[in-house]
Amino acid sequence: MNYSGKFQLSGMATTPDFGGATSDGSSSGGHTVIVPDAHLLFSGDYKRAGLDLVLSKDGHEHVVPDYFKGVARATLASPDGAHLSGDLVTALTGEVQVAQLGGAAAAAPVIGTVTRLTGSATAIRNGVSIQLNMGDTVNKGDVVQAGADSTLGITFIDGTVFGLSANARMVLNEMVYDPNGSSNSSLLSLVQGTITFVAGETAKKGDMRVDTPVATMGIRGTAVLVEIGFEVPGQGGAPPVKFQVLVEPGGRVGSYVLYSRADPTMVIGTVNAAGQVTSVTGTGDALTSQAPPLSPEALAIIAPIFQLYFPNVPNPNPSGTLPGGSSPPPGTVPGSSDPQPLNFNPFQGLTPEVPRIIPINLPDAPPGTPPVLVTVTRPNTAPVIESARLAVSEGGTVVLGAGSIGVVDTTSTAFTFTVSGVSHGAFQTSADGIVWVAATSFTTAQLIAGRVRFVHDGSEVAPTFTIRADDGAILNSASNLLPGSVIFTNVNDAPVITSAGLSVKQGGIVLLTLANVGISDPDSSSFTYYGTATHGTFEIYDTATGTWLVASATRPFTSAEIGAGHVRFHHDGSSAAPEITVIVSDGSISSAPVVADVDFTPVPPDTVYHLTSSDGTSIDVGPGGATNGFVLPGMGNVTTPGTPEDRIVLGYHLGQNSTPVVVNGSPLMNDTDFTTISHTQVHNQDGSNSVVTTLGAGNNVTLTQTVTLGADANYFTTTIEIFNGSGLELTGVRFMRNFDPDQDVQTNGIYATRNDVIHNPANANDVAIVSAKGAASGAEVALIGLNGDWRASSYGFTNTNPYATQAFGSPTDPNGAQGDHAISITYDFGSIAAGAHATTTYITTANVATAGSNALFGTNGADSINGLAGDDLLIGLGGADNFVFTAGSGRDTIYDFQTSIDHIDLQALSSIVTQSSLGTWMAQNVMANPDNSADTLITLDSGNSILLHNVAHTSLSASDFIVSNFSV
Repeated sequence: MNYSGKFQLSGMATTPDFGGATSDGSSSGGHTVIVPDAHLLFSGDYKRAGLDLVLSKDGHEHVVPDYFKGVARATLASPDGAHLSGDLVTALTGEVQVAQLGGAAAAAPVIGTVTRLTGSATAIRNGVSIQLNMGDTVNKGDVVQAGADSTLGITFIDGTVFGLSANARMVLNEMVYDPNGSSNSSLLSLVQGTITFVAGETAKKGDMRVDTPVATMGIRGTAVLVEIGFEVPGQGGAPPVKFQVLVEPGGRVGSYVLYSRADPTMVIGTVNAAGQVTSVTGTGDALTSQAPPLSPEALAIIAPIFQLYFPNVPNPNPSGTLPGGSSPPPGTVPGSSDPQPLNFNPFQGLTPEVPRIIPINLPDAPPGTPPVLVTVTRPNTAPVIESARLAVSEGGTVVLGAGSIGVVDTTSTAFTFTVSGVSHGAFQTSADGIVWVAATSFTTAQLIAGRVRFVHDGSEVAPTFTIRADDGAILNSASNLLPGSVIFTNVNDAPVITSAGLSVKQGGIVLLTLANVGISDPDSSSFTYYGTATHGTFEIYDTATGTWLVASATRPFTSAEIGAGHVRFHHDGSSAAPEITVIVSDGSISSAPVVADVDFTPVPPDTVYHLTSSDGTSIDVGPGGATNGFVLPGMGNVTTPGTPEDRIVLGYHLGQNSTPVVVNGSPLMNDTDFTTISHTQVHNQDGSNSVVTTLGAGNNVTLTQTVTLGADANYFTTTIEIFNGSGLELTGVRFMRNFDPDQDVQTNGIYATRNDVIHNPANANDVAIVSAKGAASGAEVALIGLNGDWRASSYGFTNTNPYATQAFGSPTDPNGAQGDHAISITYDFGSIAAGAHATTTYITTANVATAGSNALFGTNGADSINGLAGDDLLIGLGGADNFVFTAGSGRDTIYDFQTSIDHIDLQALSSIVTQSSLGTWMAQNVMANPDNSADTLITLDSGNSILLHNVAHTSLSASDFIVSNFSV
């Protein structure tokens, strides 16, 4: 019979079942029968005798009883596990009858042609053993076998070429091949002998498998050459099957995969190295080692098969041996004994990728020699993309045409294009020109019809893409991958306001920052702002005049002015919340107007205590700390004009936390980090008035500010007390007083002042002084820190960080330069233990002598300082200073008297002391201060005295006094 049904892929991969029936028992059904003699199993003749199967060879015979009983056929296996499936046994079985190929036609399809034959070969077809001749066809289901001392070459319809050595046997199970199809497949079963083959088209784009008794080869990729040699001894099991690859012309080495017989999905090896051999046993164990020299059987078929598959490759060694008579090394393709190769051009007039068998008569061949049949397939030439161009504007759409992509192809004009790496946009296609969908591929026909377009994503970035063409051929269908060329035009976008808002208190002023108005504009980062508001105005600081101007449609403000801190919003003081609308422009296009979110806080009437003195000093002290403005003699309000920068700041580290807590208090600037705990006015027995404000600074830390103004004073004293109720040590504690001096604004309309750091401490008992004089009036306001831990500075404008280097570590000194800057003093408390208090004092003064109480300081040179009447604080600073006292001078204090350098001038008091009475007078009137023995108290009379701060009375001598020589 001829087995022409479909062979399953597992034809020889049925899992061996060595526990099943042997040939001594019933053999029908789908189990495994062990044949003790592997020689008979793989090389014997198969025939049916009733229900029995008879295997015979060289006088030996083995009977498998009842093998044909039932429908299913058992697998036959050697003792070591190599086996043949029931399908293959069916194909191998039949009565032996010799006939010529010209007999009755077979029903099975033709799948190959005999293209090489030396000696004899047969094909078992329809139960008949047919003698094969050159040019004969072979059919699906044939069992082909080379005779003794013979070789057989078969070229299949997909171009695959097989060569069988003497006595080699192969079953042609399956071959489906269509040059234009996508489901090509083949399954060939090698039963015995040495066989070589070069895989054709099915292996490249289909499913090609070659079965053996121990493993199944999966052939993939380009042409692969493999030698399979296994010899079966006369008795017992079969040795391992050997698998190799050989070097093809041009030095190429292919590869194939070996799959397990027990589990067809499991890979047991990959054969891909010339000169190596992979041996697989019947149990599926694989071992790779160095290949021995090629056997005579392999040498007899390799070169001829190469000549069949590669007809234009010269024969490198017609003698079949290497120089010196040695055999070729393992894996090397030897020469053949054929004549020199034929040279011809087989592609002329052939359709690409359509196989065609061409008979070629050999030159000088004896009469009657059959022609050589050559299967020729003209290869396809891959297309080449030379250009791919599009021009698109930002956010635009462009329809592509046939001219958008340049393709060169000698065999086709219709392509499928695939785009990849597309950025900042998308390709789209449409069936009707109305509905468009995203696409990654399109055709030439769609381009011609105008059904392909590119849509930019609207960003500022030019799009990119790469493109490949495919002409649909089986081989060489894909072109090169070409980056597209894009002409991109940016478009100026209108700015978009993404957010707008501010927080302001009733009657408050807030400086704008760039964060107040969020803007999205990919084209610009510099804008002009147009703001309109009810119940308030936007104001711009004019650096030329030092004044704030009201912003308007003709005088908008810019992002540069906002960044410099020169734009503010000023609420009108009413109880109504402002309504603000903002428009921004990039210089070409304006945004849509946006109504800002306003966080408005109505302010309940706070208790603001107003302190005044008879000497023209007045102070407003509210519950938020610092002041709400103050006036000194001869000048306008110092802090309320313009930006009312009048603040105190406390900073501390809680425990070992490296990040400080910084608390700001500037009521007029809406900085209210402190929490008011208490706020009271105190009338003191000496006639002075104080406002005591206790503020919470977080973490149970409090700051108590006591502002005291004497009844006749032209200066005021501020005492700061810190209490640490946190339970942890406070470290790095700093206090800063900062304000913007504007004493000439109300009197002269000028914001600028001439600021100068007069002195910074050189020791623990020294002072820090910073001064600001009106640019027009010369009226001076100064801050004096009465301790060596103070630092004076003049930097910036709104200073909120007591840890800034310019504030303490390296104070900024303008040296009297004119500008609109704040002045500040900063005190370093250091550490404050849990539950402890720490106190410091500073003075705010006009530094001018009046009939009232004054706070005066000199220079670093020799000064004469006279406080006149009132209780004065006198500071000489460096140099040899004279402190002058007259009748009614009051109770004065010299803060930094230097014995043997400075002098106390009492010449105007000769009625009290003269040169002749100085010694007696000193003994009676110069003594330690009863309240602090470190100080010296000099009594002039019952109502007037001099206190020398931190000077021991015993260190004074007569030379420290200047007195008259006689009494007047």
